[in-house]
Amino acid sequence: MLNFCAPLTALILMSSLGAAAAGPVLPVDDANRDKALVDMRERFAAAAQRKDLAALADFVAPDARIAGAAGGPVGLIAWLRREPALWEELARTLALGGRLTRGALFEAPYTQFARQKGVARDDLGIVIARNVAVHEAPTEKGRIMARYSVETVVVKRWWVAESHSDPAKSAVSSPEPWVEIELPSKRRGYMAKRAVRWVGAMRVTFAKRGARWWVTAVETGN
Repeated sequence: MLNFCAPLTALILMSSLGAAAAGPVLPVDDANRDKALVDMRERFAAAAQRKDLAALADFVAPDARIAGAAGGPVGLIAWLRREPALWEELARTLALGGRLTRGALFEAPYTQFARQKGVARDDLGIVIARNVAVHEAPTEKGRIMARYSVETVVVKRWWVAESHSDPAKSAVSSPEPWVEIELPSKRRGYMAKRAVRWVGAMRVTFAKRGARWWVTAVETGN
């Protein structure tokens, strides 16, 4: 079973406090309203965890939009083969709940709906965990400047190497990267990248056609 936060009735709250003021983004998972959707998403996610292309394709509608084109199952398979890192991103996306929207559509993850006044979409991150530290330098040894919990954050750089990391090391053995954020005070700090999701990161749309749910889109970017 996927590990979701308990369903919440509150939807995404929008900040109106200024460009650098954080706004809460409460986890939402409306899939729990439809057992057939929950079951289908679980099986789709399990296929993604196994990296089982054949099983994954069975859930994708023939006319599904994949990376901006009408690629269907073939398009998704080609995309995953071309960019293997998308397997991990797909698993993360499916683990972040989502919202039932117009008609019989379920759009994952919930983070895609966040907005913050005065912050460009490219700079808007969502802290997806609680009590996440902001460090003065990109290392856990850096002084803690603040902490964020399930809220928006202004990201100035989306990839910062760990302080004192060895560039000669492979990506597998290198320390996890950081993001550089701007605090309400305008000071800069660093937060573990794994705890921050870009609002425009991968999105998966499910649609109910007849009695069956299908994946009808897998997109990323603006």
